[in-house]
Amino acid sequence: MEVELRRPEDIDRAGPGHARPRLESRIRRGVSMRRPLARALALVGVLFCLAAISTQGWGQAKVPRVGVLRERGNLPLWDIAEKVLAERGWINGKNVMLENHFPDTGELPYRKPAEELVRLKVDVIYAASAPALRAAYAATRSIPIVALDFTNDPVAAGFAKSYSRPGGNVTGVFLDAPEFAGKWLEILKALKPGLSRVAVLWDPSPGPTHLRGLERAAKTLGIELQVSEIHKAADIDRAFSAFSGRAEALIQLPSPLMYAEAARVGELSRQRGIL
Repeated sequence: MEVELRRPEDIDRAGPGHARPRLESRIRRGVSMRRPLARALALVGVLFCLAAISTQGWGQAKVPRVGVLRERGNLPLWDIAEKVLAERGWINGKNVMLENHFPDTGELPYRKPAEELVRLKVDVIYAASAPALRAAYAATRSIPIVALDFTNDPVAAGFAKSYSRPGGNVTGVFLDAPEFAGKWLEILKALKPGLSRVAVLWDPSPGPTHLRGLERAAKTLGIELQVSEIHKAADIDRAFSAFSGRAEALIQLPSPLMYAEAARVGELSRQRGIL
């Protein structure tokens, strides 16, 4: 499989008869996750899956199996992705089989699910986060992997040789922008000019990209960061107890876990009067 890497990329109408995406419209980097953007990102991820499937040259009798590594629950991007598939004629259980696998509670939560998908001999793996991608890449170098990764540079992380000629078995949508984190801090400073202390909820599983960008911006702006590592949902309450009364604002760095807990983090911030 040799599909060019995109970050974020372009959209096309594609169905079972013509699964390769054509490049038509550009998603601008740095926009907030509004529903049109979420739909576009989900669509691009799905189209990369279909492109990977189409390169196999199967006959109509072959029903492709897509292994999906994602968080549990009804996450917005995955809900949109399933709808996009259906809109383009790909019906789960009919002309495509979606094998959903979820992280466990171990130190490497995606390792066993990724290895299980390899044992099932799926035709392509859709890794819906940076941790899922790392586990899938560790499990196979032959099954095509489509990633939806908002934290890593695929070349710097070793998943690809280059953007134009990635080689290997990884493609997908990458949004590796440490400067985003710096911009978040700048926005908070603009909202509250006297800001001096900011709490940070950081799930280390996607890697340190955004945290490093945040630390550089904090040094420039003269802001003290209070970083709390979040490995599981219960750590959020502990973190709020630790910085209660000290932090003036809060930044929640992106990860599947933090997306799933976003509403609770927002409510806890509101209760404590944290920006």
